[in-house]
Amino acid sequence: MNLPIADLEALDADALTALLRASGDPELTDVTVRSVRTEPVGASTGFLGRLRRLHLSYDPAGPSGPDRLVAKAPTTDPGGLQVGRMLNVWARESRFFAEIAPICPARVPRCYANLAEPDEDRWLLLLADAGDSVAPSQTDGATEAQAAATLSEIARLHRELEGRRPAAWLPGFDAGPFTALQQAVQQAVDPFLRRYGHLLPEGGADLLRRFAPLLASWAAQRRADPLTLVHADYRLDNLIIDAEQRVTILDWQTALIGNGAMDVASLLVTSLTVEHRRAWEDELLIHYAAAAGHTVEHVRHSVRQHLLWWMALYANNLSRIDPADRAGVAMFEHTVRRTFVAALDHEVGALLG
Repeated sequence: MNLPIADLEALDADALTALLRASGDPELTDVTVRSVRTEPVGASTGFLGRLRRLHLSYDPAGPSGPDRLVAKAPTTDPGGLQVGRMLNVWARESRFFAEIAPICPARVPRCYANLAEPDEDRWLLLLADAGDSVAPSQTDGATEAQAAATLSEIARLHRELEGRRPAAWLPGFDAGPFTALQQAVQQAVDPFLRRYGHLLPEGGADLLRRFAPLLASWAAQRRADPLTLVHADYRLDNLIIDAEQRVTILDWQTALIGNGAMDVASLLVTSLTVEHRRAWEDELLIHYAAAAGHTVEHVRHSVRQHLLWWMALYANNLSRIDPADRAGVAMFEHTVRRTFVAALDHEVGALLG
């Protein structure tokens, strides 16, 4: 399809008509979009992508389609582009919706169009709009009930896909090595500390410096973990939680094969305040362990291990990406502080020998 897919503003009525007719849905074969109104989606959702909500109206003489869609294309932020290319995020998400979403045990948005020009870093996803979340912002933090609902949804995915590879192309801890990522993290440590070091609790910077040169060997040890499909950016701003506590999972750019505790640790440290994490963590780990089919002791140990991962990944990614607005700045700062406080709370330095 001859479409300027890097330009979300080019998604006019004619382009959307063509995309919906080509979606493979027989009910949309003869649909005609008459008008489209666009609005940006929050800057703290998907730092490696640009998002637009599309409000569509249709020719009343013909069939109708979805009233709202979300269009997604790569970021234009130079730092975000660097991180995105390093992690191959756009190809990953494109292939996720093409190959894994149709069989995914978790609730994910329906995909109406999936266009890719990999050689040009040009990608476009046209997704069903999952609606507005009743959950507060990631900065404010989830309620205990919302956190439990999110862990139930991801536990279902982890349990049903444990020991399976839904696609051979997925990166993962069973594929390794992680030497290139280790080198990137080591290069990012000083820039990260210059930008965010003032937010770290005492001992946080030393912990990061100790772990950075060990990341590849740490990752190699994870091959012995129970592995499954993980979202690998499981946080409140990537989730829609409705009034019935149903959870829809967005943004599959970093999906990989790993330990489900990666997603649990991500949710706990990004999407709960420090005070709430400390108060609710034990009950939430018990809740997840029961849903995922693991012992609480195993889950607690694995979450502790993956706090090391998130320290390193946030150092790498957040040292390179410039948030688009004050909400993004606040989200980054809360994420950094909460992650390193949790790492020190759990005395993860003892895992390094």
